[in-house]
Amino acid sequence: MLKNIRMKIRTNILLHFFVIIITFAAVLIGMQYYFNIKMAKEAIDKLFHETAHQVALQLNEKDTLSKEILYQIESYPDIADASFQKSRTAVIKNFIHTLERYEQMYAIYLGYPNGDFFEVVNMHIDPSLYSHYSAPEMTR
Repeated sequence: MLKNIRMKIRTNILLHFFVIIITFAAVLIGMQYYFNIKMAKEAIDKLFHETAHQVALQLNEKDTLSKEILYQIESYPDIADASFQKSRTAVIKNFIHTLERYEQMYAIYLGYPNGDFFEVVNMHIDPSLYSHYSAPEMTR
């Protein structure tokens, strides 16, 4: 039954040409889809690793900061006593050094059981602190 169907050569060539073009286009679209998915996964993986690395760096920095503050407190056992007048200047200088190294820190606080409170504030973190504490312009 199919043997009786005759096509002109022009129609036959065009039909084969369209079949080849459609097959080639489907293969190219499939390859583009595959490689786009692969590239997207690689980009997500790279972004995830970079983000994880940045988080790890931030955590290490915070850990180092905490250790340094604890080391300062450990270095001055007199800090535990609210009346540590003789070493207060040295403690303040070390606290200032820490605040200069870690500019994102607002302040270092010390609280005592008797209710006394000692604070060294980084005045350069926010210009409004000068008016809040009524501090001169040159206050560090």
